Amino acid sequence: GEEESTDWDEESWESEGEGIVGKTYYELLDSVETVMNAAYIEKFTHNLLVDQNNLKKSNSDFATQLTSNSEGSYFVNNTANFQLSDELYKFKAYDALTYQRIEDIYNGNILSGNIFIDDHTIQLDLKAQYGEELGAIYENLGSAKFNKKLLPYIHKDDIAFATVHADYENATDLIYETAMSIATISDRRDMVAMSIMFDMLYTFLDKETLYETINGNGLMTFKGIQKVKTKKIVFDYDEETFEYTEREEEAEEDMPVFTLALGTQNHDFLERMIGHNARAINGRRWEDGPKLINRGDYWEITNAIFGSVSLFLINKNGVFIVTNDATLAIENSDGYGSDAIAKKRMKKARKGGSVYAYADMNRAINELPRELFSDRKNEMLDIFRGKSGTLEMTSEKSSGLESKYALSYTFESEEDSGTYILDLINSLYVISK
Repeated sequence: GEEESTDWDEESWESEGEGIVGKTYYELLDSVETVMNAAYIEKFTHNLLVDQNNLKKSNSDFATQLTSNSEGSYFVNNTANFQLSDELYKFKAYDALTYQRIEDIYNGNILSGNIFIDDHTIQLDLKAQYGEELGAIYENLGSAKFNKKLLPYIHKDDIAFATVHADYENATDLIYETAMSIATISDRRDMVAMSIMFDMLYTFLDKETLYETINGNGLMTFKGIQKVKTKKIVFDYDEETFEYTEREEEAEEDMPVFTLALGTQNHDFLERMIGHNARAINGRRWEDGPKLINRGDYWEITNAIFGSVSLFLINKNGVFIVTNDATLAIENSDGYGSDAIAKKRMKKARKGGSVYAYADMNRAINELPRELFSDRKNEMLDIFRGKSGTLEMTSEKSSGLESKYALSYTFESEEDSGTYILDLINSLYVISK
């Protein structure tokens, strides 16, 4: 007899389907989805409204927040975000044991806080909660002492700066034990290899030398945007010969001026590492390539940014600095002295906890080149340009189960605080786009 055709004919299938159930494939799919959605909504509303299994009932911290006299509250369950992550859900199917161990460590991770608004201040109080294992690590990390040697490298006119202090040496054992509890729970080859690597690093690494070199203290500063001269390659196309030619043109670029500083007690090692890199970089033969040059008080990497601007390395006084601020490297490699930030601000930074940040938000917005934004966006930013406002972030010592942070924005304006806040939100939204 004749063989039956196995070719897929969607039109024929849909036509036959209409004779059986009265619907095409896509109509049937929509019907199934509608029924499933209705069943889910019914189950969800019964659980929420009838059984009253809500967040207020299950979480006492959230219930307390609802009774606060603040202008606003926020609550983020990061544990739920972890559990509902698509990528981690795939990982769960791939290695359920390892996923379960990570979930156990991450359990209880909640971010909550309140927002307070008065005439000239917006205050955000933030509390980060976590389980015992992560809490013990954060508590040990937070035991670092403030490194006062960083403060002389903050200029009084810097637009923004932040300091970070973490006691990695004190937390090393706990980090190792937690990492190994994850790596050794599975017999997958990649996890076995990871556990071998962790064990070898922990056993053979000279931790005393490591933490002398990188002791967990850091500083970042932002001075603004600077116009710098550079060169760019322009390609011209000849329609008659169908060939491209290239030429070099003078150009101008906007460059953020920054400083990154790390606390260290091992200058000799870092100096040797810089010297080794100098041999490699200076051995290159192209004419306009970068060179790493020892200037005595600092090292200069020529043509490091945009092919024309230098980057500087300062390695002394208990700090290692990377910066593109030529004035800092050439004239102030020992710090700014009397031009450093005021003692009052230094005291706030020292008392600000493991994380402290300060920013003049309006100067930061004013520094942004208008060319980066459209006319419409510049109109929105112009509303906020010229106003005064400062942002400050402080932190408290971790207790083992939670860490507390405070973010305050102080401003001077004849407008009411609500209008000012809306202008600020609009400006930040434009910048983020």
